[in-house]
Amino acid sequence: MERTYWLGRKRASVANARRATSAESRLVHLDLAGRYSIKVALTCPAPAGREAQVALALPQAERGDARHYERLETGARWLASRSSSEAERHEHLAMATKYARLRVDAADVGDSVARVRPTRKART
Repeated sequence: MERTYWLGRKRASVANARRATSAESRLVHLDLAGRYSIKVALTCPAPAGREAQVALALPQAERGDARHYERLETGARWLASRSSSEAERHEHLAMATKYARLRVDAADVGDSVARVRPTRKART
């Protein structure tokens, strides 16, 4: 029953992504569809030997790390390459540029936090 629910949510999100009018809303619906796919996989029993190898986990809802923005940028560029009109293509590329800036900012914050943290000396 639960598996059927999550499959239905996934299908609805994919359908909403197809009908979305903006690049950002399309990415949000596709991200939700991916999360629902993980929920479906979690409801299915894993084969006996693979339980230790496969660990499915939902990503954080709001992540500010550079890898997250890199994935969003890649998705926006992929959508731009498959867009049917020039206006839609430019919208996707604008979103990719936004995510690239956020990725660089997140990487800079991560670097500055690493530089600011004092190192502890071992007590002797």
